[in-house]
Amino acid sequence: SFPELSMDHSCVVLPGKGPFEVEAVLDPLSAGAQQISQILHVLYTANLITLRIVLNPVERLSEMPVKRFYRYVLEPELSFTETGEIAEIGSRFTNLLPHLLLTLTLSTPVNWMVASTHSPYDLDNIRLNDVEQGVHAEYGLEYLVIEGHSHDSAQYNTPTKGLQYDIVSGDTS
Repeated sequence: SFPELSMDHSCVVLPGKGPFEVEAVLDPLSAGAQQISQILHVLYTANLITLRIVLNPVERLSEMPVKRFYRYVLEPELSFTETGEIAEIGSRFTNLLPHLLLTLTLSTPVNWMVASTHSPYDLDNIRLNDVEQGVHAEYGLEYLVIEGHSHDSAQYNTPTKGLQYDIVSGDTS
């Protein structure tokens, strides 16, 4: 709890059914607030948390604080189509200024290699004035880097030298 912060006009409490209580102190115009808000929303809608958000903006700004627009593609649970396949999810940006030069990029963990699999546009140089009806892009996971280490328990837990391992599917026949 943050008793020293004034909660009169800058606090929102969302009572939930979950076993955890989360208190978030956010500058509403920061990149961090944009990034964490969807995660908090998913945890709340999944009935995992009671949420208290305290808005704590910067008192004076020397420049425009919002230079990026974030959307997380994250759902609390899987959803399925009528045929039983996993439903596709995505993100949509609306009401952006059409004359600005924009870049569509993903923020992924460093060991994921994600690339655009389909888009007719240069996703690094998007000007909405130059497109007919919005920009659509599909991404796919190209590869995943798995890191680890091992120790030789017979040699007093010393690191093994030159150990190589293969990751294979469950069907080894």
